[in-house]
Amino acid sequence: MQGADGKKLWELLVTDASSSFRHVEAVPSNCVNSRELRSRVQRLIDDAERRPSTIRFFRSQMKNMISIALGELPDVVCKPSRVTYALYDWLEERERDVYPGMPGYRRPRPEAAPLKLPVKLP
Repeated sequence: MQGADGKKLWELLVTDASSSFRHVEAVPSNCVNSRELRSRVQRLIDDAERRPSTIRFFRSQMKNMISIALGELPDVVCKPSRVTYALYDWLEERERDVYPGMPGYRRPRPEAAPLKLPVKLP
């Protein structure tokens, strides 16, 4: 996705394990930093009926920024995890149903066919 300025459009997607809570927030590329992330997540926690005890995320490329932003939240553990199934499902749904209808959407490049390695003869 690209914004009106031609730069990448970032989204903050927050959900719980049951997908009963979902929050989507577009973030301009010039606001993608640990301070901004901390304030946005802190606002969500302050408004929540029940505070989370753990925040899991899967983007290893963003581990440093997320860890800095959320590492000092009181009584909340922030950790990278691959067990974010509700988030994976939600992203898949958005990629299929939401993003193609948004302005600035570019279809992802198709993945190259896997390389066939030679098989050792008997």
